[in-house]
Order: sequence, then C-alpha cells, then structure tokens
Amino acid sequence: MLAFDMLTTAFTRSLIHALAANYLNARNVRKSYRLNLKFFSMAFLICFWSCAFLHEPYVYYPINLFLLPLWMSYVYKLGITETFALSTISDLIIFFGELSGQAFIDAFPGNILYRTAVKNAVSLFITAIVISAASLIKKHQLSKKLTKVSIYYVLFFAAVNAAFNVLLFLSGTGTYNIYLTNFGYKLFIVTFLIYVLSLRGKARFEQRCRVYIRLNRYTRLIENMYDDLAGQKHNFSNILFSINGYLLDNRFSELSEYLNNHVLKDYCRNLSHSFLGPLKYIQNPALKGIVFSKLNEAATKNIKLFINIFNEIEINNIDPSDLVKIIGILLDNAIEACEKSPDNELHLGMDSDNTHTSILIGNTYYQLPDLNMICERGYSTNGKDRGFGMYNLKKILSLYPHAHLKTTINGNLFFQELIIMK
Repeated sequence: MLAFDMLTTAFTRSLIHALAANYLNARNVRKSYRLNLKFFSMAFLICFWSCAFLHEPYVYYPINLFLLPLWMSYVYKLGITETFALSTISDLIIFFGELSGQAFIDAFPGNILYRTAVKNAVSLFITAIVISAASLIKKHQLSKKLTKVSIYYVLFFAAVNAAFNVLLFLSGTGTYNIYLTNFGYKLFIVTFLIYVLSLRGKARFEQRCRVYIRLNRYTRLIENMYDDLAGQKHNFSNILFSINGYLLDNRFSELSEYLNNHVLKDYCRNLSHSFLGPLKYIQNPALKGIVFSKLNEAATKNIKLFINIFNEIEINNIDPSDLVKIIGILLDNAIEACEKSPDNELHLGMDSDNTHTSILIGNTYYQLPDLNMICERGYSTNGKDRGFGMYNLKKILSLYPHAHLKTTINGNLFFQELIIMK
C-alpha cells in the first residue's frame, strides 16, 4: 500500500470512529472540538502505524480492534461496554464499505488511488446512512406508531441490501464474495439494532430514575414546608397564650414591655432570614418550589441571604422541568461557593418587564473560576469528578434561543444572570 493510500485510509477509519462516538453514543451528546481532536489524532496514529508496520494478522487485528475502543473510553469517558459497541459498529461499517467498494471497483476498474478513494468514499457514505438512521430511530423511539416505523426501517435496509446485490451481480463478483458481503451486512444490521434497542432500554430506565428523583425531591420539599409551618404555628400559639396571660390580669404596661422587648425584638431579628415573603411574587409553582428548597438549604448552612423580587415573576416559554434544572444548578453552585467563602453571602434578585424576565444569582467566592472554561464538561473548582452542572445547563439553554446566561464579577461577588426574552 502506498503512503498516500495508507494516510487516506487511516484518516477515513479514524473519522468513522470519531463520528460513531459523537452521533451514536447513548446520551446523544456531541463532544467538544478539543476532545474530538485528541481522539482523532491518536486514532489516526494507531491506524496509520498498524497499516504501515504491522503485516501479520495476529498482531494487526488485536491492535486495531481493541486499542481503539480503549482509547475511545479514555478520551470520551464512556463505559467500556458502550465504547466496544461503538467501535464494533465502526469496524463493521469499514468492513462492509471495503466489500461494497471492491464490488464497485470490479464493475468499474481503475488504478490504486482510485480504488482507495472508492472504498473510503463508500465507507463514509455508509456512515452517513447509519447516523441518519440512528437519529430517526432515537427520534421515534417513544412513538405510538413504533411498529409502523420499524417496518419502514426494515424495508429501507432491505432495499439497500438489494441495491448492493445488484451491484455485486453486475460486477461479476464470485459467490463466496457475495456471501461475505451479505453476511457482513446482516451482521452489521443485527449489531446496530441490538445497540439501538439497548439505548432505548437505557433511556427508559434513566427517565424513570429522573421521575423518581424529582418526586423524591418534591416530597422532601413538602415535608420541610410542613415542618416549618408546624413550627411557626407552635411558636405563634405560645406567644398568643403568653399575651392572653397578661390580658387576663390587666397588666397592660407589662404586656407592652413584653411585646417590645421580646416578641417584636425576636421578630425583627429573624426578619432578615425570612425569604417566604418575597417568594409570593413567583407565579410558577415549580420555580417557587426549587427556590424555596435551595434558600432553605442555604439558611440551614448559616449563609447570609439577600432576596429582592420586585414584581410578579411568571415564565411560560421554558419547560418547567428545564427551568427547575437551570435554577437548581445555579443555586447549588452559589451555595457551594458561599460555603468556602469567608464572606458567605448569597444574593437572589428577580425582575420582569414587557420585554424580558431576569433572574440574578450572586455569591461570594473563595476561588474565582475560569470564565472561558466554566461551561466545559468536567471543569470545576470543587475537585475531581465534578463540573457537569454548568455543562448540562449549557445543553439545556441551547434548546431555548430566547434565553441566555450572562456572567459578571463585581468586587468579591460572582453573578450569573438568566435573561429570558418574552
């Protein structure tokens, strides 16, 4: 094989593996440019080195079939089972592309550069078909017309297979090669469908887990609110009984002193820690619930709270579950930063007019994050195996072009402002 042929072949195979990792992964998440470049560079070196220097099958195939998925697992942080499934799909695409390309070459011969270009082009074409089919299957995986859709997919794959067999027949390909091509195609379809079905099962399981977690969170929230109300009722009852004691004895001057020096004094001292009053302006129940839960958590950690809600807040153009996730992530990050900060302040402001709604969350910090990396997957100032909150928030906001996040720093305060256009 010529150097140019090895380069283009290694490039194509590496690209197919990278495309599979990006478009066929379980979470349907696109990887960052930096990760893709890191994976592609090493994959290219592995493919080119094995093509150039490894000519024995017992060395060549173990290197290609096992080293690439291990590298994919390391770079993309995917499970080893998923990476081997993705790598197997990529290898089957390459295998079937080689056979199909050879059939085309037999029908329309050419030089070695032409043959290499045809095989690589066919492999990339098959990759595009697979990615498109996977996208359609994921889109319709919860459809009520799944049986009808499945029939369309089977007919599509059968039509593609028939077209390749016509090409093999016209090129005069031998029976053994036709058998290998059809066997490779069927093996690919089976592997691909098994993988897609496993994705559907995993998606259903994750959906049930999310519902359970959300239900558990709201249950705890209601329990906390009930405990707070029960405690307040108990305190008010005690105060009323004590006032009634003064009234029964007509000790009005002492009652006035008791109210000014004890009851109202305690009320004024606790007033700065009360955030229930401003929350009445929030019209979204889910948003009010998550804000109450997080502020209550911050209060129990003795974080100084500064709450300002200027008018009624009602958000109708963002899904409530997504809005809860966004505000939950921002408040979680603010609370974590406050715990490490010596000033220990958390600010929450909300405002709305005819054009937009603004939710401003500010906190003091101990270590200022890198603003250029804050939304990158895995980046965090809180240690290893963290840094997925802002990455997930960025993904959610990408679904809503009318909403964006503005990050600013003012002195020792770090602000995140969610601006939602109406």
